[in-house]
Amino acid sequence: MRAWLIAISILLAHCACVRGDIRIMATNVTMPSRQATFGPGIDEFGFLGNMHHPMESVYGCDPVETRPSGEWIALVSRGKCSFLTKVRNMQVAGASAVIVGDRQGDEWLTMDTQLDASDIEIPSTFVPRQLFFLLLTTQQNIHRPLLVRLEQEQDGIALPWSFKDCLLVVMAILPSLAYSLAFMYSRHINNKAAIAIEDDNDHETALLWRQKPDEETAVRSQVPKAQMLSTIDRCFPKQGFKPSMAHDCCAICMEDHHPESSHRELACGHCFHDACIDLWLASYRRHCPVCTQPCSLSDNDSCTTKA
Repeated sequence: MRAWLIAISILLAHCACVRGDIRIMATNVTMPSRQATFGPGIDEFGFLGNMHHPMESVYGCDPVETRPSGEWIALVSRGKCSFLTKVRNMQVAGASAVIVGDRQGDEWLTMDTQLDASDIEIPSTFVPRQLFFLLLTTQQNIHRPLLVRLEQEQDGIALPWSFKDCLLVVMAILPSLAYSLAFMYSRHINNKAAIAIEDDNDHETALLWRQKPDEETAVRSQVPKAQMLSTIDRCFPKQGFKPSMAHDCCAICMEDHHPESSHRELACGHCFHDACIDLWLASYRRHCPVCTQPCSLSDNDSCTTKA
């Protein structure tokens, strides 16, 4: 997308400031000029003709009655009328091209118009004061018609389009550029939304996987804690210390059995501290921590202990 913007900027820059060269054939001096935004541009072959400065219409604002013979290029001064009027009058007078020079300023101006210039069929270009007087002085010194050649700029690419033509090209490109920008932005937003949804789904799936209770946990979660402990105490009553426990330890806390501690013996015969097995059966699983034999604790279960 950045390439599009750079291309349009370069196009407008070239169209707004199309450069050309004026070569004086007698002295082989080449000077720059700035072509008008209206009328045809100077093609790659250039244009060769005798330069003529009409004394009866120095500014080109009046019709020219005395016309030179052959191909000639009009040299007129800036001021008193529009650039379009000057070029149109010189075209009517038979000139093949027009050079407009500034008698007072050294600024580079772009000859433009907001009026209809579709009737202009000859190229025109602008030169500032120093170059304008150089052309006049050279013509006066050689005492004969001054042969000059209008060329495209040698150091760059000059587009033979007017500024309006360039604007039309840009206006034709802008809708497709705007559509491309909107399409790319829409895809970017959709991709971000899709990624966000996918991340949310993965997060929710992970939460469900971590939080999904098994059937036993779901049943236990619905049983009040006091009722659960009462059921455990009914199924597996507390017992005191037995000599057979002297060298055993609780498989849950890994602490030895002591005479002053109470214990519970499951149906499988494994003994645990009552606090350890109560927490295990009430909060975790309904099986023995050692042998995984089931230990059903529902109210309808027949609680049997080891005889």
